[in-house]
Formats: sequence, C-alpha cells, structure tokens
Amino acid sequence: MQSLANYSDNDQELYIDFNVQQAQHELVVSTGTVASTPDKPNEDAHCVLESDGILIAGIFDGATSLRPILKLKNQSGARFASHFLKDTLRSIDNCQPLTDVMIELNERLLTANSMLGGLLSDVHSLPASTATLITISKNVLSFAHVGDTFGVVYFKDGSSNVFTSDTNEKFDKRVLTLLKTISDNKKISPRDARNDALLKEALFETARDKNNNPNGRGSGIVNGDPNITKYIQAGTIDLAAVDTILLGTDGMIPPGWSIQRKHDRDKLRELIEKNGITGLFTVKHEIEDNDPNWHKLRFKHSDDATVVFINIVR
Repeated sequence: MQSLANYSDNDQELYIDFNVQQAQHELVVSTGTVASTPDKPNEDAHCVLESDGILIAGIFDGATSLRPILKLKNQSGARFASHFLKDTLRSIDNCQPLTDVMIELNERLLTANSMLGGLLSDVHSLPASTATLITISKNVLSFAHVGDTFGVVYFKDGSSNVFTSDTNEKFDKRVLTLLKTISDNKKISPRDARNDALLKEALFETARDKNNNPNGRGSGIVNGDPNITKYIQAGTIDLAAVDTILLGTDGMIPPGWSIQRKHDRDKLRELIEKNGITGLFTVKHEIEDNDPNWHKLRFKHSDDATVVFINIVR
C-alpha cells in the first residue's frame, strides 16, 4: 500500500498534490489542511492511499475534549483521535467493505482509549473523531461515514450532491440557538456568550445525548463505542457522470455558507479550481476575521480546516 498524502505531525498548514492513474481515468488530487490558529495544534487529519489501483481516502475531524485527558498531557483528545485514525488507516486491510474498515478503526481506537483510562460509560473520557472514508475503483466511489465531515460529488451537468448525512447538525443547531438566546438576553456578543456557564453545561449534556447514543437518535462518532454501528452511513456512487469529488471537515466551510446549498457548493468548487485550497482558506479566514464577535454563529473564532479535492480526467 502506497501513502500518497503522507505527512508527519508538523501539519499547522500543509498542502500535497498528486495524480493517480486508473484504468478508466486519471485522478488529479489536491489536499490541504490548516490549524485554526498558528499557535494551536491541528485537530483535523487526512490520509490518501493507493493499493492495487484503488484510491483510498479518509478525512477526520477530532471532537473537542470537554474535559482534559490526563495521560495525554498537553495533547488534546481531538488531536490524538484524528491522528490515530489517520495513522491506523494505513495498516488496515482495505479490501474489506468500508463499513468494516470503520468498525475496525473504532475498535482499535477503543483499545488505545482504554490505555488512556477511557471508559465507555463516560463519553467525556474517550478521545473521538468524526470520519468519512472513500475508495475509488472501477469508476465507482464507495463510502462509509459518521458525524459531520462530508463528501460531495459534482456532476458533468453542473448539479451536485452531498452524499453524506450530518447527524450532528440538529445538535449543533440546538446549542447555537442557546448561544444566540444568551447573547440576546444578556446583551453580549455571541463570542462572549460562548463562555457562559449555561452554554458550557449544554455542551456537556449534548455530547452525552448524541455520541453513539444506543437509542439510535444521536450522532455517530469514532470513539470506541460499539454503538457506532447504529450510525455508520455507507453506499456506492457510479462515477460515470461525475467529474469532481470534494471531501471536507466542517471547518473548511466559511461562516455563513452551507454545504447544503448548491450555490455555496458551487462557490467552494470555483474557489478551489481558481485559487487552490489556499485560496479557499484565505476567504474563510477573511470572513472569520471580519466577524470578530461571531454574529455568524459558531463555537470558535476559527476551526481547523481540511480538504481532499479530486478531479476525474477521462
């Protein structure tokens, strides 16, 4: 197995481009990742591999640790989980269905989390990450997905489709609504409201309610919990009418934009094609910096951002 987007822990800002020749087409791949700020470790990760003519890609967004995990010392649980999954993907038998790959990643993370003192009974003790995995082989895209990372296919006729489901969205909306309510009631900025005790308590409760909830009404996340099987979304897409594939973490979307709106999906593609992934990140950071009080509601001023962008050349 060949690592095509292989990198060390020095990933504050990193871009890797390469081409992959397959029988039906050539894949022109651009990847990029950037930390939220120059002085904060990147909690996103990605991995692109090739094995026997099959392209394999994974994109991971570490979930913010709401409580310190002492054995990690200065490393956050989010960074540990996303980078553990990135490194582990390279060692898994990728000939198996991607759902099984996701389950194996989850099981291996459980072993690692247990060594850190993590308990399945306490979601806050488990380093965690969302994940989207794809393979491209014989003009077919296969995928497995949990959480709020995402995948988009752009078709030759100009249409596009988000092929992943964001099970985390309803929980984010609930907490962002509370953030806006606190801001309005206390006449403070949303940025200041983020530090309100009521909001912090809501974040703790929401994580408990959503992360692999056994009732099936939560949100999937890779943290070692076997209930992840209730939340893995998987499928295949015929690539005959597709010319571009985009994988991303939610932090790559500029504030005020939505991956669910075709107009915004088109803008993302146009930005990357015209100015590269660096151009997209520049626009994202400009929008964030021009909104210092977070009136475009979000949980942090800037989030880590990661992109895998694949053009199919026939």
